[in-house]
Amino acid sequence: MKKVIAITGGIASGKSMATNYIREKGYTVLDADAITHSMYERGVFNDSLKQAFGDNIIKNNLVDRKALGELIYNDSKLKEVLNSITHPLIYKEMKKLIDESLCDVLFIDVALLFEAGFDRLADTIICISANDDIRASRLSLRDNISIEYAYKKIRSQMSNLERCKRSDIIIEHNDNDLEDFYKKIDKVLKEVL
Repeated sequence: MKKVIAITGGIASGKSMATNYIREKGYTVLDADAITHSMYERGVFNDSLKQAFGDNIIKNNLVDRKALGELIYNDSKLKEVLNSITHPLIYKEMKKLIDESLCDVLFIDVALLFEAGFDRLADTIICISANDDIRASRLSLRDNISIEYAYKKIRSQMSNLERCKRSDIIIEHNDNDLEDFYKKIDKVLKEVL
């Protein structure tokens, strides 16, 4: 029977580093962000988003994600509209890819795992966790943004505490010691596989 392990974590927690390491170890990781990007490129959301947000968000037969982002950034209701359109379709695509996979063990990388209901796809949930101060510092450096803006982005997501409470396994990534982080991942992989 196929085992599906979800990897989640807040922005700048180290989730992508973890999934890249897992890939390097030879495992298949389905990345929700990559799937979403592919669906935008294929025009999957075009008609629904055009209907919800108007013609201005379509340029060259593709959703202008920058224009869409500007619309929803400061409006939580519009963001909910966007999510209500895209999340069910992304979920369906992820489920299809899981069902079609020939792997015995499959990892899924989903930042909004709980918010979008993708936790239903997983047998085990691993949360990559780091405290907000460390995440804000990493995010500020990575994206060349102010610390204040980094905190704003962090606070726009589910709290780290809530995410950890709903996960089966937590891997702390509060320092930048990659060797130690990879050892923690190896230990968890032995437990879950």
